[in-house]
Amino acid sequence: MRLGILVALEAEALALGVRGPQTGCVQPFGRDRLLVVSGMGPDNAEQAGMALVRQGAEALLSIGTAGALDPGLAPGKMCLPREVLWQGRRYPCDASLRQDIFLAACGPVSEELLLSVATPCASPMEKRAAFTRCGAAAVDMESGALAALAEQYSCPFAVFRVIVDSAGLALPAAVLKGVDPYGRVRPLPFLWQLLRGPAQVADLWGLRQGMMAASGPLAVLGGFLAGGPGA
Repeated sequence: MRLGILVALEAEALALGVRGPQTGCVQPFGRDRLLVVSGMGPDNAEQAGMALVRQGAEALLSIGTAGALDPGLAPGKMCLPREVLWQGRRYPCDASLRQDIFLAACGPVSEELLLSVATPCASPMEKRAAFTRCGAAAVDMESGALAALAEQYSCPFAVFRVIVDSAGLALPAAVLKGVDPYGRVRPLPFLWQLLRGPAQVADLWGLRQGMMAASGPLAVLGGFLAGGPGA
């Protein structure tokens, strides 16, 4: 079965081991696997998922980083949810595809609900409110749209996400307003936001440390996906 892999950020693709990731277009990744760097958000994820299906993907996998809603999830914690909550609906993840990823994971995983949203849960207060409201352990911005697309095309679907920002960490304005959809820094807006709020440096450092913690599990999974036969 040809597996279509979606990652939102260029940094996530690099962590997986993709050499020279090409943003916004489908490229091969290992034997009988396709990958696309979609850019952040559900609209980009839907378009990228459709591109994967058109190129012959028969199963869809959302890979990347996530924010913690559960205060017990630290950066580097792997999430392999049984369900994704998107626009008020719960989408189940395929048990067989999840099992393949589980066997490739390099440690304990959280299997709790993943919330997918259209706009970031940027502050600790927003994360706490989302956790109280729906009980999801983690949050991202792409898996829900991909889950809905997989249902539309009757494709098996699963998610592997690694926590990069804890429930108590605020996403800095320099990141929210100073990077492009693929996570690449736009120097002038980034510096402008940083000048407006120098205290963001601590949160930027925390986010960088979180990405370093997430890179290890992503690299292990990427090695498995690039080297193994089709799912």
